[in-house]
Formats: sequence, C-alpha cells, structure tokens
Amino acid sequence: MIVVASGATIGTRPGQPVDRAALAQANHAMFAAYADALAEHGSGDEVVIVVTNPVELGVATMAARLGRHRVIGMGAWLDTLRFRREIAHSLGVRRQRVGGFIAGQHGDDAVPLWSTVRVRGLVAGERRRTVASLRAGRALAGFPDEIAAAQARLLAERDTGRAFAMVEGWPPDLRTVTRPWLTHQSGARTAVGTANATVDLIRAIAEGREIVMAGQVALAGEAQLAGAPVHGVLGVPVVLGPEGWTEVLLGELPPDEDALLARSARRIAATVEPYVTEGTQA
Repeated sequence: MIVVASGATIGTRPGQPVDRAALAQANHAMFAAYADALAEHGSGDEVVIVVTNPVELGVATMAARLGRHRVIGMGAWLDTLRFRREIAHSLGVRRQRVGGFIAGQHGDDAVPLWSTVRVRGLVAGERRRTVASLRAGRALAGFPDEIAAAQARLLAERDTGRAFAMVEGWPPDLRTVTRPWLTHQSGARTAVGTANATVDLIRAIAEGREIVMAGQVALAGEAQLAGAPVHGVLGVPVVLGPEGWTEVLLGELPPDEDALLARSARRIAATVEPYVTEGTQA
C-alpha cells in the first residue's frame, strides 16, 4: 500500500477561501512524479490511497499511470463518516448504527445520498419518516446555495464559539460540510478525522476482506448520471479489497441526488482535465 499525503494543503487563515485550482497547480507535479516512479519501479500490485488535495486530481493522475482499480481517494470516506456522525448526533444514537454515503467531490461539492441512509433497528417505514424529519422538507437542488449562505453567515460571526453553536442548529448534511470548513477557518486542523478515515481504508485492504466504502475512483462508465455514463473521477460507494476497488455500488438515484451528483462530476472534470491528458487504464 502507498498512502499519498504529501504536498501543499488548504490554508487556514480566517476568511481565506478554499482554492482547489491553486492546490491542483501546486500538487500536480508531485502526483505525477510519484505515479511515474511507481509505474517504473513498483511491483505492479500496489494499492494507492490518495489523501492529498485535490484528491480527485491525485486519483486521476495516479490511475492514468497505474490502473484505475489500484487507486482510491480517501475524501469520500471521510465525508461519509462525518455524515453518519452528524445523523447519529441528531438522532442521539451511536454512529455505528447509521449507514449511508456521501458521494461527489471532497469538500463543498460533496453530495449527501439520503436515499442510502439506514439506521439499524428501524424498519423501512420508520427509516423513511426519520430521514424525512432530518431533511426537514429540503431538496438537494438548493444544497450548494445553502452551503454558500451558511459559510457567509459563519464568516460574519466574529465569535468562534457562537459560530460553532450556529452550526449545531443546522440539518445533518449541512453540518457535514460546514463544520470541518469552520474548523479550518478557525485556524485548526481536522487531522484526527482524516487519519481515522485513512486507517479505515488501510485496514480494509490489509485484512484482505472486501468491504463497501466510499472513495474517489476513476470511472469508465460504471455509473450513470443524468442519463449518461460517467467517465472520470467521482466519489462513489465501491467494494474495496486487497487488490483495490472492484465494483461500483451506485444504483438509480432520486432525481435531486442524480442532478447534484452530475453537477459535482462536471466540476471535478473542470479541475482535473487540464492536467490529465493520458487516458486511464482499464
């Protein structure tokens, strides 16, 4: 296993926006150098876990040289763990009782797949009512605007304690995105969550078992969005095992999830395509 965690990282100056384009420019050469070295000197069996941002660019660069199924990005699993934690927090249950995935791009373009949420101990009808209550009548079409408005409100609040208290009153999916963003804006880091998510992926691969997790992977038509197959990097639920990821588990989605995930795929492509000119290997 190779864990890629080097390179430039997101700045933590209060009020500083997250510039993924600048991160891509800063880290692409590093991604390419390590990918070339592994392609030339590696055994051909390594599985690469990309932690460095933009994780999607790292996955695309590595996959083009090493093979798609041997490369996975950690970001979607970190976002998934945060999503499950926030749902568990709202329900007052342990996170281990909650299932469900975050897909899309790591960060502001994360897509909560509410249709995948399960709570152990609830039958189907109870689950539907619980999810509906957590969503509070909101559709995902307005989720990007909600995130932007929430970030603006948090930046306007000069007291950090009051800002974090404000986040507590928001729905779980909005907390999933804004809480780590606010942590960065406060000058702190989210290193523990990142480490835990990375260790989860390492453990799944090292133990030789197949497990369903979310991750950024290079797709070649294994998923369909907006009526068309996806060719490019996207965070999706996959089966992960000792040889990398083997299967995408993304069925037909509700219209709002499908539309927002297709938007996320387009935004990822806009960042990745200027840097990656080689096609991914099957």
